Amino acid sequence: MLDKLHIEQSKSRAHHCGDNGLVEAKNGAVIRKHNGKQRRIYLRWATPFEMFRELPGCEKHLRPGVTLAELDRFAQSQSDTEAALAMQSAKRKLF
Repeated sequence: MLDKLHIEQSKSRAHHCGDNGLVEAKNGAVIRKHNGKQRRIYLRWATPFEMFRELPGCEKHLRPGVTLAELDRFAQSQSDTEAALAMQSAKRKLF
C-alpha cells in the first residue's frame, strides 16, 4: 500500500523535538516543545565494567577460569582514547 501511494516510512528518533514539525508542515502548524529536548543527567561517569566491579559478589557472575584481577589487567592495557582509535580503525576495515 505504501508503494502505491509513494510513501516512505521513516524511523522515529527518541528525544528529538523537531519531528512533529515534519508531520504538521502541510497544515501550516508547527508543534514545538517549550523546554527543548530531554537531556540525560548522569550523576557519575563510569564504564559498564566499573559498574559491574562495584556489584557485591560480582566474581560469582564471571565465567569459570576468569578472575577479576585478569579483567582489571585487560581493562588497563589500553587507555580510553587508544581503545576508541582501535575501534574506529576496525570499523574502517569492516566497512
